[in-house]
Amino acid sequence: MEEIKWRNILTGDIPIYAHRKNDNEKETLEEHIVRCEKYLQKIWEEKGLETILKNIYNQFFQKEDLMPFFIEIFQSAVYFHDMGKLNPKFQWEKMNNEKLKRDKLKSLSGSDHSFLSSIIYLDYYTSLLEDKEFRSEINCERKEKKILEMFVLLGAYTIMKHHGDLDKLEKLIEEIVSPNMEDLIKELQEEKLKGYKGLQYFNTENYGTKANLYREYRIDHFSKEQDMIYIVYLRLLYSTLVSCDYYSTTEYMNGLERNEFGSGVSLECLKEMYNNSKLIKEIRKYEYEKQTQGIKRSLNIGINGLRCEMFLEAEKNLKREEKDNIYFLEAPTGSGKSNIAMNLSFSLLKEKEKLLYIYPFNTLVEQNITNLYNIFGEEVVEKYVAVINSITPIKEDKTINEDSTKYYTKALLDRQFLNYPFILSTHVSFFNLLFGNKKEDLFGFLQLSNSIVVLDEIQSYRIDIWGEIIEFLQIYAKIMGMKIIIMSATLPHLNVLDSEGRKVVTLIQNRDLYFRNPIFKDRVKISYELLEEEADIDKLYTHVKKSSLKKKKLLVTFISKKNANKFY
Repeated sequence: MEEIKWRNILTGDIPIYAHRKNDNEKETLEEHIVRCEKYLQKIWEEKGLETILKNIYNQFFQKEDLMPFFIEIFQSAVYFHDMGKLNPKFQWEKMNNEKLKRDKLKSLSGSDHSFLSSIIYLDYYTSLLEDKEFRSEINCERKEKKILEMFVLLGAYTIMKHHGDLDKLEKLIEEIVSPNMEDLIKELQEEKLKGYKGLQYFNTENYGTKANLYREYRIDHFSKEQDMIYIVYLRLLYSTLVSCDYYSTTEYMNGLERNEFGSGVSLECLKEMYNNSKLIKEIRKYEYEKQTQGIKRSLNIGINGLRCEMFLEAEKNLKREEKDNIYFLEAPTGSGKSNIAMNLSFSLLKEKEKLLYIYPFNTLVEQNITNLYNIFGEEVVEKYVAVINSITPIKEDKTINEDSTKYYTKALLDRQFLNYPFILSTHVSFFNLLFGNKKEDLFGFLQLSNSIVVLDEIQSYRIDIWGEIIEFLQIYAKIMGMKIIIMSATLPHLNVLDSEGRKVVTLIQNRDLYFRNPIFKDRVKISYELLEEEADIDKLYTHVKKSSLKKKKLLVTFISKKNANKFY
């Protein structure tokens, strides 16, 4: 990690506090930042943040020279995020710091610190970018300066919002160049803030001009793909900043130190158990017999033979296109898509990567957790797998004393930041993670790095925005190092939906071989006999009662819960 001299802006001549347990025990701002540094170092290594930032950097810059500074402005957003606790009212109102009791900044809303932190960060890095000698030192040209300033704006915005939700991206610059900013700069210029060395660049004369330049930048000066990458950067920075802040604060307040963050556990044992399961051994036996005895594809190999063929074809095509990021598994209902997807995800699995299985409904999540119990056993599933949805209780860590504060604190942090190696969740949770602007949606964004995602029954999501969704998935996968397997029996080829024509690997090349096979094509027969006369609940009851004598299971669906309850 790059050395960042954040101490340059603190005078050290007066105690500045970040947190307190009581009147006598307080954490200094410097101690809090040092803890944030420690957690950023851990997250940096575990999540491969340098690689992700390199992926972002390469979309904007043609040379390597500016990469160290690009990394610095990202890391500094974490270190500067609480600098605003220099606010004297925060010190005496929240920290009971008697040495600052009479001081107050009129332009700030009470004890707020996020707003002040953002302007300290913005001023510090604007001063560097306005310094011709510094720009010459890092070999930064005029066009590159503008791009770097936009990333500095994103950092300042993230700091401003780190205790709340993100707003619409187009409002980003308006918030940072608001009159409140100008008022605060004027006040900081006129009155020395204790503990702070003072503004490096901004003053009442130059800020108005700089604000107008910021307004001119907007985001529309860049390509559509770059716009989307800005959003990825913003979400990544927010998630990183908040993670470091929460873990550091929790360590100080509760003594809970974290050393891994959801992807520090190897899932090789699950992969080995899966490959040794009865089902996979049967498929490998079929594969061996096909190779040694020359079994040919035909329409008469039975449903299990067709399932084996699809399993092996998808696996072969995945291995051939392993360097790609998004794969489309199109297979008929009843063809074993879930098993194929599990094999594909384990095939992509490298050391300490994460698995996310995403389903449209909670019932499918519950069904698939049951399948995992059958394959791996309850003890293994309880250790590695977490269900994240609105109805499942928070997963608990049984290795910690149940009566301790740490027990509940760790459980909550794991849930908030998705610190699990294998997650089963719903489309709602996953798309909130990708696109939501609530702070709770963004906490776990870091967990997408180097993840393997299986999206099941994706056709259930809104078709009118599928073009935008597939474009964003392509960008997320490219930048975050993700592998995404999309499954459906009814969705058209995904390449059609991406206006940029980015590649989506089709894992089943000859779909008609399976979809037109009578085993799948004629598996469902439709009868319209009940539509030939007016709907009547008593007639439906008679029909259901009669039909129930012929079949093992019978499913009746209703549009409303009211009618379902009435029929029941």
